[in-house]
Amino acid sequence: MQWTYQAMVHELLGITNNRINLTGVPGVSRDMQEVVLSAEHDEFYANVSDSDVPALLYLQIMCSLM
Repeated sequence: MQWTYQAMVHELLGITNNRINLTGVPGVSRDMQEVVLSAEHDEFYANVSDSDVPALLYLQIMCSLM
């Protein structure tokens, strides 16, 4: 099964007005409690937002960035 990055984020975390609310996630720094998904301001998101890469690869990428 393949998802776009945006679809995976929406399914797992929820997106409202291109924003992800992470206030309930333990250990998240104050400046990351609300994340805006914007291709204009986020190079990673611009490159993967609509690509059809398998979800497992996205998870591996995200885990390596943490």
